Amino acid sequence: MNTLKRTIFSQRLEAVKALENKTREEKATLLAAVETQRNARLVKDLIVHLVFFIVFVLIVVLQLNPQSLFIINTSLKNQILFSQDSQYLEINNPSDFINYLNSTFCDSISEMSLENNDAMNKIIGNVIRIRTARVKPDSCSNNGFNLTCYSNNYDKDTKDRSPFGTNDMYTYTSNSHGSYVFGHNQYVWDRSGYYIDIPVSSIKTGVESLIDNGFFDIQTRSVIISFSTLNLNFQSRTSVFTMLTEWTASGSVNPYYSIRTYRIQLYMDALDKFRGFLEVSFFIFILYYFYYFVNEARIDFKLGRFKFYISNFKNIFDVINLTLFIASIALYLAFLGDNSRDLNINSQLQTTDYPLYLENLGQTALVLYQISAINILLMSFKTFRFLVVHRRLYILWIAISQSRLQLITFTIMFCIMMLGFLFSGWLTFGTDIASFNGFVTSLGTLLQFIIGNPPDYEAMSYTNRALGPIYYLLFTIFMFFILVNMFVAIISDSYQNISNTFEKKQKTKRYLLTRWERTMKSLLLLFTPNSLDIYDLVLMFIDQKPGLIETDGIDPSRFKDEIMIVQPSIKDEATLCYYADLLMKVQRARIKYLDQIQSAKNTGVTFELKLMGQQVHKKDLDTWKKEAKVKEKKKFESIQQNIKTLNAKLDLLLQAMNVPQQSIPQLINGSTGMPQSPINNNNNNNNNGGSIPSSSSNGSINGSNNHINLSGGTNTP
Repeated sequence: MNTLKRTIFSQRLEAVKALENKTREEKATLLAAVETQRNARLVKDLIVHLVFFIVFVLIVVLQLNPQSLFIINTSLKNQILFSQDSQYLEINNPSDFINYLNSTFCDSISEMSLENNDAMNKIIGNVIRIRTARVKPDSCSNNGFNLTCYSNNYDKDTKDRSPFGTNDMYTYTSNSHGSYVFGHNQYVWDRSGYYIDIPVSSIKTGVESLIDNGFFDIQTRSVIISFSTLNLNFQSRTSVFTMLTEWTASGSVNPYYSIRTYRIQLYMDALDKFRGFLEVSFFIFILYYFYYFVNEARIDFKLGRFKFYISNFKNIFDVINLTLFIASIALYLAFLGDNSRDLNINSQLQTTDYPLYLENLGQTALVLYQISAINILLMSFKTFRFLVVHRRLYILWIAISQSRLQLITFTIMFCIMMLGFLFSGWLTFGTDIASFNGFVTSLGTLLQFIIGNPPDYEAMSYTNRALGPIYYLLFTIFMFFILVNMFVAIISDSYQNISNTFEKKQKTKRYLLTRWERTMKSLLLLFTPNSLDIYDLVLMFIDQKPGLIETDGIDPSRFKDEIMIVQPSIKDEATLCYYADLLMKVQRARIKYLDQIQSAKNTGVTFELKLMGQQVHKKDLDTWKKEAKVKEKKKFESIQQNIKTLNAKLDLLLQAMNVPQQSIPQLINGSTGMPQSPINNNNNNNNNGGSIPSSSSNGSINGSNNHINLSGGTNTP
């Protein structure tokens, strides 16, 4: 209960209150205590993170089962794409495509019929769908030539919507209700076009009919063949097979394919039930992290640092991670909520209807697994946050952090050189070499060049005999020998310096327990009820043993003896040594906080919120100079006002004493604040009713009332 209460109300809020009415030395000690306590609890946070990470990876692996997917997908590709007669990926022109359909494709599809008992992968619905996207004639400018132009791009302005074929037998549809298809020449192909469903039993005659009736012609920009298969031997897995051929305006045909394999029935055996238990645990973890994130935001809002909280990179990282987790949960629930998938498959095993819903489920499964893969990568990066648990593991992260300026400079140089070589290679070799055809393709080729997989030197030399060898040589020298080795040198030098500094500090540290013993003791205390926090122990020392922690040269054995006096309830020897070592850490950490507090002009709560992770904002030199001038001006104006007030009071005092003002020179100039020489005043004073005019313009004396009235409204006796 105390742990829950402390979690809700936050030790950080308690620390802010505890810092009030404390000396600078005590504030530095409390700040160091909070930091030490946070580092001690990192072990618990690391364990929670690792357990959550393992649970999530197990869920994804058990759902996906990559080994089974690989076997199914390989079997489908070998049967449909990589036949010895005519291979799909070797299609280069329309003739190759027609030959492939008439030979390999029709024979392979016929063998996957539901009536074939020997088929391992059976086509659901016993039907395939062939869809084509066409452009209309004169969809581009003919530039004055008496010729028909057909655009290379398929979009809303160029797409053909008119019927075609024998007796206009093929009609356009704006939505075929399938899934989007991603290509290369065009990034995405929408659901529009002309489609026809062909039964597997008559696949050969159906394909021949398409060819004879002009389904594929000069206006074709893509042909999409799709069907769904069922394999009961691998936990009832369905594969949505999509074959895309992009027909360019130059007459070439570029083939692509995609296979989306997923499970229809997710809970069948004992292993699936275990996965269901992990899924419930995963949901509880998500609730825990979501509550923790919202609670931290609430605490920072109370501390007046919410803007810093939402702009912190760590918190932005957590927001992205949580958002993707919630999206994956929503997709998974949507997938489970489609209860018709089992009933539809059972019915379509006896019919010849194309199973559109399987394409949509395949799209959902694809997005779900891609989001899960991204989350796994983000969680692995998140582990770096806990490397401070072990200093030797943390050295690598510190080395990268310390060399960030050099790395930024290196990255700028690298990008400039890479872009230069990229555009040069693209323009020089992109017309003939496929590996340089396009910005992204050229970038991938050059990155592979850097890691030791160079492009074809003979092809580069053949394309351009002059620039080919020069380009290859210059890239090898500048990018491989110079920049890559420069990057290695930056990291190596920073790592060596940090490692040497770490070794020197380790020699000066004195502890009663080894690092492993302290780690194991911190784990045991996590499960010990009413265990004492080092922060609470430091507060006890400040109250009962003031100045002890701030004393230099104290041995950890002394701290151990003092702990027995301050907290007699601690009897265990290992626990006493553990807390004594933590007090030594507090004593060392307090030095940096004391230096920061003493060097800061503002030592109030704003600065001390650094213990919560807030950064101290440093001012640049120009801002500091401007503020210094403003302060100097205000100080000078204050001095002038004080001088005027003193002169006025002096004049009034002389008048009250009936002393002629001319006999007393004005020694201070109110406008400059500097002494001045006596000045003769030739004006005669006229004493009427005991009233003497004052040399100060903002004061007067009323002799009958015997008091002084200043223009500021102050009455002085």
